[in-house]
Amino acid sequence: MDGDERDGLMAELRLHQHEVVEITRALAHLPARRPDAQVIFLKARMTRHRIDMALLAARLQRVA
Repeated sequence: MDGDERDGLMAELRLHQHEVVEITRALAHLPARRPDAQVIFLKARMTRHRIDMALLAARLQRVA
């Protein structure tokens, strides 16, 4: 893997991290009651971003 590809993966990882932060902020502003569709959707999106982050981190670790 060359430097440009590694930089691209790092940028993608930062994007996912930013999305998780934004989703966490959105969840913090929702009322604390039984999860409705919006909460379930946001948590599913956050889970997907975390999975993508783990996969990217594994790819970066393999080439480091």
